[in-house]
Parts: sequence; C-alpha cells; structure tokens
Amino acid sequence: NLHTGWFFKGKVAITEGYVMCKRENGIAVFTPKYGIEGVVWTQDEKGNKLTDRTFHVFDKVQVQISIQSDDTHRNKLVWALAEGTATGSSKDPPMEESKEPSA
Repeated sequence: NLHTGWFFKGKVAITEGYVMCKRENGIAVFTPKYGIEGVVWTQDEKGNKLTDRTFHVFDKVQVQISIQSDDTHRNKLVWALAEGTATGSSKDPPMEESKEPSA
C-alpha cells in the first residue's frame, strides 16, 4: 500500500477495470494494468445514487484512480468512475500530473 501511494502521488490515472463484486452502495473493481483492486462508490453517504448505470460482475468500466491527502498527511487511494464508463478500447490514456501544489 505504501508503494502504491508513492506511485500515484500527484497523478490521476484513468484506466480500464473489471467489476469483481457488487455491493449495495458500490462495486469492487480490479485494474489489470496496476494489479490492484478498489471500491468505486455508486451511492453517497446519504444513499443518493451517483450513477444510473446497472453493473454486473465482469463488466468492463473506466475508473479514475488518484491520491487524496488529509490534515494528518495520510494518503488515501480514491477510486471513481471515469466519464463514459463503457470502454471500447483496451488502450489507456497516459497518466496526468496533478495541478495541485505539493505540501
């Protein structure tokens, strides 16, 4: 987890992933390119839907992976659905450098 945080620090990666497990409020997605799995929330804390799409196990999705820092300087890997979650190509766009200043 430490090395994963270092790798993604200051970057936003948009990559292809596969739904591995469905939950009531999210989906577990595996990204073969990076060999990691994370949760993409489909509902917020209040139970409001964040997407109208219905997911099934092994669906192909585009996910955005980034690092979120808090006041304690603890980095957290954040997973979100990227725009246009259905993928038609196996090519991933390159990782982008974050525009945020580093502290």
